[in-house]
Amino acid sequence: MLGAEDLLKLEDNLKIEFSNNLTFLLTTLNRTEKLHDFLDLLNLTNLIQSDYYPRHKNGRIVIIGRSQIKQKDIYGIMKEYNISKNRIELNLEYYDAKRYDFEKLKNSTYSLILVGPMPHSANDKGDYSSIISKLENEPGYPPVIRIEDKSNNLKFSKTALKDALNEAFERNYIIEG
Repeated sequence: MLGAEDLLKLEDNLKIEFSNNLTFLLTTLNRTEKLHDFLDLLNLTNLIQSDYYPRHKNGRIVIIGRSQIKQKDIYGIMKEYNISKNRIELNLEYYDAKRYDFEKLKNSTYSLILVGPMPHSANDKGDYSSIISKLENEPGYPPVIRIEDKSNNLKFSKTALKDALNEAFERNYIIEG
């Protein structure tokens, strides 16, 4: 813990850094997806537009799209990552996305949407080319990670699921539990 004198020096240095580099600092925090966490730490999240999606890192995780692996294997992988089975919502058939109520995810406490192969056309896609595009680009939805193979094709395999989960943890979208 810093003493009073050291805190005053730090304050002076931070004033200089913020004064000279505020745009760069905010851009870096935003690009690395740490801006919300930074503002949350300072109790200043009220400064962000209301359509920003607040992170619920311990919320439910929706997995939707045609899977090449069995449900029990998905739960096994989740267990490897210390993610409770109770947090997982599975929709593993190709056409589940056509009927899924994606609007329930908007401004919700869900942590993450993992998407695999699914039809482009789905309920509530609006003017977007696909439901995935809507989820990725419209404010208010949880973060979306595509379950893809090494060629960036949507493919729901064990390796692709693990890669998606690694990305989710690296981006700090979810926590264990």
